[in-house]
Amino acid sequence: MHATGALGEARAQESRQAGGSAAIGGTVAWMAPELLRCDDTITSAVDVYAMGMVIYEAFTGKVPFSGLHMGAILAEVVTQQKRPPMWEPASEAEKLAVVLMQKCWGHEPLGRPSANECLAEALQIYKVAESEKQQGLQQGLPAQPPVASSMEQKRARCARASP
Repeated sequence: MHATGALGEARAQESRQAGGSAAIGGTVAWMAPELLRCDDTITSAVDVYAMGMVIYEAFTGKVPFSGLHMGAILAEVVTQQKRPPMWEPASEAEKLAVVLMQKCWGHEPLGRPSANECLAEALQIYKVAESEKQQGLQQGLPAQPPVASSMEQKRARCARASP
């Protein structure tokens, strides 16, 4: 297999070159089932899966599977085919983002959208979000601030704790 520039594919290729077989390398909570199973065939679909986890973190401010150790994440993702807990979308754009996220989380790589399909859907989500924002401003509603990332939340806690 040749690395095509995709992060997950390149890491799998490096791992195989180093030891002759696939090995887990990376952040487990964002890793696709095929990476966790150490499958022989790794495609750019692993990056699409990870994008689903990034969407989850962006909207919830939580790391996927937070509080679980690596063994529990492996069992949840590979054996039980579970994904992080869902939330109730607050807008049409958020509903569309949840649909995209769930497509990206498909258990089998061939069931996931391509990176180009993800980009097209993300652009549509952005347009819907902008439209909703403009409608809200026209109705005199304040613009909704984005969910603070986990890093922003940690910085805020540290700032409050500092003398």
